[in-house]
Amino acid sequence: MKKLFIITATLLLLFSCGNKNTCNIEKAFRQYVAQNFDDPKSVVEIMEISLKDTFSYEKVKFLRNSTQDIINKGNERVSELWNDFKDNSTPRRIATLSNSTKRSVQREMHNIERINLRQKGIIDLYQKSIRVLDIIAESVIDKPPIYFYEIKFKKNVNGEPQSRTFYASYTKEIGKITILETFNESIDKYNGSEAYFKLGEALLFFFGAATHYTSILDESINRHLALVELIK
Repeated sequence: MKKLFIITATLLLLFSCGNKNTCNIEKAFRQYVAQNFDDPKSVVEIMEISLKDTFSYEKVKFLRNSTQDIINKGNERVSELWNDFKDNSTPRRIATLSNSTKRSVQREMHNIERINLRQKGIIDLYQKSIRVLDIIAESVIDKPPIYFYEIKFKKNVNGEPQSRTFYASYTKEIGKITILETFNESIDKYNGSEAYFKLGEALLFFFGAATHYTSILDESINRHLALVELIK
């Protein structure tokens, strides 16, 4: 396909199709096909246009808070398991363990210390990602949301109809539609909005740090569970 085609227009007239948004997106897609496909007539049918995602200040804050809740619960679980271990690892109790079990306890303690050292670094990165995300999110608090639609259509390839999927980002308030050949393009473009582009980068940074953080939490929980099990 040729270069990305951006259609910017004030949509004053709404045509009679099932849904006003999908009607406008279909019109923009047909214009894109006419100007960018080598053979526009190869598109024989638009099968479905459906909402895939929404990008807005409210959505970003929801994702940020939901992720933070998951991490908070992971930290609480680690604390519970550590307290459980301390409550049951009295000198008298430890003395009853076999030598091999004592060595296993020491090994798990070493594993937990190693995880804690790794966790300190990722906590700093995660906290930085939250600060960056919150600052940039405030810059789009008054900006209209962007809706991402999936466009499923059939295209003739060597005489055979084949299913294809394109995408569209739609800023309804200003009537701006961007046709995208892959959904990942939305991360790069955000419909031409610099503020949303920066927010998208910050969101990716945040999720990268959060994913690393939660993986370390999972490992820490498993090691604490093993430690608690050893002294039962």
